[in-house]
Amino acid sequence: MSDSPSPITLHCLGDSITEAAGLPECGRWTALLQRLLDEAEPGAYAVHNHGIGGNTSTMGMERMRHETIGQGITIIQFGLNDCACQGFNVKNRVGLAEYLDNLRAMVAIVRRRGGQPVLVANHLPVYENEIRQSDGHLYSDKVRAYNAAVRDLAAELDVPLIDMEAHFADSAQAGSDLRADGLHLNIAGNEVYARRIFAFLQSAESPLLLAESVASD
Repeated sequence: MSDSPSPITLHCLGDSITEAAGLPECGRWTALLQRLLDEAEPGAYAVHNHGIGGNTSTMGMERMRHETIGQGITIIQFGLNDCACQGFNVKNRVGLAEYLDNLRAMVAIVRRRGGQPVLVANHLPVYENEIRQSDGHLYSDKVRAYNAAVRDLAAELDVPLIDMEAHFADSAQAGSDLRADGLHLNIAGNEVYARRIFAFLQSAESPLLLAESVASD
């Protein structure tokens, strides 16, 4: 029997940005992150993609209740569907207060399962001549508002935050050439996304040390 420790799991729970459907498996940021981790420490980590396109935080939370997500590290990426109006509806699919309650619940579930939650503030869409949604607001402004709330929640709950809005706003990442349709990332964008998460996991604020401690118990 091998004495090698089990790999630390990284569960990536989110919407179409996490799923990255339409791209080859090897071009999705979760697969690219697995490759980077394997290069750094072969066999030490196992990345699982739990993204489903169109999901809101409500849908993600319900799905999470019935899966063994939460052991190791769980990266929670929602909000882009929550803050959007559907069709001619003038209300967001998930209001801001409910969205934050859902994130709180997911963080609590991960912690109860002995894992480490990580929240994500989403990158912004880049549209030319952006059209206002049915509620009269620009979608990009609504994403900013939900991101600001996620930052406050991360501080409130003492949860690590990966700020993709700030990262993609950097001059090197700000152009639309990383996006396939203004929002969804192409392979180059997924590479940027993966490298940002990898850098976070290697940084002083990384939750890996906690995850390694949990795995060794």
